[in-house]
Amino acid sequence: MELSDEIRRFRDWASRGEHHSAEWESDYPDWSSFQDAFFSFLNETDSADWNAQDWHDVLYAVARDNEGENLIQRVSEDKNLLIKLARKAVNSDEKDAKWQIAQYLGDVAELEAAEPILLLLERRPFNLQHIQQP
Repeated sequence: MELSDEIRRFRDWASRGEHHSAEWESDYPDWSSFQDAFFSFLNETDSADWNAQDWHDVLYAVARDNEGENLIQRVSEDKNLLIKLARKAVNSDEKDAKWQIAQYLGDVAELEAAEPILLLLERRPFNLQHIQQP
């Protein structure tokens, strides 16, 4: 199944339920399909060919995995992809993607690449409390 289809299914599920905890995303019964679609999308496509919706979908998916961080970990295996995603995140409303990207960007990218993006992310409001200090 395609990532966009899995995101649509996730959104449908999320809109039907009452979520009482901060980790409500982890209650999604089809999480493995969601995650598999994300991994397949990364493996089968080239980010150079992604359109704005593809970038939005990737950011949305990463934000939903803010407890496990499996999706951002996979993205960070490709430093260039992580840097591109960070640049896209600057203007995104996905705060749970932003803090994960900032954390992983600081871990894997050279300072020359990470610093300007981290500074841009810092200027946009999002919660830095999740970023672990060394």
